[in-house]
Amino acid sequence: NKGGVGYGYNKTVDETERYNIPEKGIGYYVHKRIVFKGNYMDCVGGDGMVLSSAEDSFVENNVCYRANYLGRTGYWNAAIWVYNAKNCYFQFNEAGYTYMRHNSNDAQGFDLDNVCEGVRFQYNYAHHNEGGGLLMCNLCTPIVLHDEQGTPLSVDESGEPIKTPVMGRWFGNYIRNNIFVDNGNPNDPTRSAFITIARRVDNAYLTHNTVILSDKITGQSIVNTEDESQECYCNYYGNNVFYAKRNTGAKFTVKMMKNSLFDENLYYNVPQEEIVAVGDKNPYLFDPNFACVEGEVGYESCLKISPRNKDVFRYGKEYRLMAKKDIAMNKVERGYLGAFSQKKK
Repeated sequence: NKGGVGYGYNKTVDETERYNIPEKGIGYYVHKRIVFKGNYMDCVGGDGMVLSSAEDSFVENNVCYRANYLGRTGYWNAAIWVYNAKNCYFQFNEAGYTYMRHNSNDAQGFDLDNVCEGVRFQYNYAHHNEGGGLLMCNLCTPIVLHDEQGTPLSVDESGEPIKTPVMGRWFGNYIRNNIFVDNGNPNDPTRSAFITIARRVDNAYLTHNTVILSDKITGQSIVNTEDESQECYCNYYGNNVFYAKRNTGAKFTVKMMKNSLFDENLYYNVPQEEIVAVGDKNPYLFDPNFACVEGEVGYESCLKISPRNKDVFRYGKEYRLMAKKDIAMNKVERGYLGAFSQKKK
């Protein structure tokens, strides 16, 4: 029971402190060192795989095709996702062909859901997911806060505990060196090619991703923010490649992205007014000349999407927390644009 989760039996203290006092019913007893590895899923009725309430865990080398196959009205499903997690790795996974039918919701390939902190989402491949590439979302839930003695911090006139709305701790997540191809829905251009943001997510670092938009969707969102009532703060987009096979009028939704920073991304066939709208301080506008721009089945196929224009490897910032290797497992030696730091060996 904690902010952003809103259910459970333990007594909850302020998230700035953590107490584990079983005799007083206080604590957060999380799963640790869980590994989901090497699983293959196809035609799944709802969610493919969910890691929940975990720390120091790994989700890697998994494949999920055609999740949300039943497309149930009023259900929210995605292929592979994580919820209420801290310091976890999400890597080398493939999610493709997730359905969005019959008034079902979400339907992204991947999802960093409510209350995620310190998650490394890297080296993943999302393609042909009707709900979009990756969802990032968070939640505010009313809970009773207690002190370290287990006494409610606030009560009403009758002595009943008063619930306090508490936002989930969602920050410090890294989305880097992933490839997104042909995600979205021709019947709903808001289903984003790259990221969908729902409610307040803060301090995410989205760097060195390669995003290839479908040429069958007009006016598609690259980044879409669904909820205008809450703003997300200080998210960073740098050294990404946003590539459209042709100019279909792709869009960024910037209305709730307060203080988010776009810096040194590569845009190709993206309308100039959209680049101005995100305020990229140093945009690049050349053709990366990808060897392949089609999303194919199989994780290894994403490695075909390697740029042949060497300028991709010459530009871009170098960050202190860059991944040590690119998606092709080439050793990273300097700044670069997109998921590859050099031509695939």
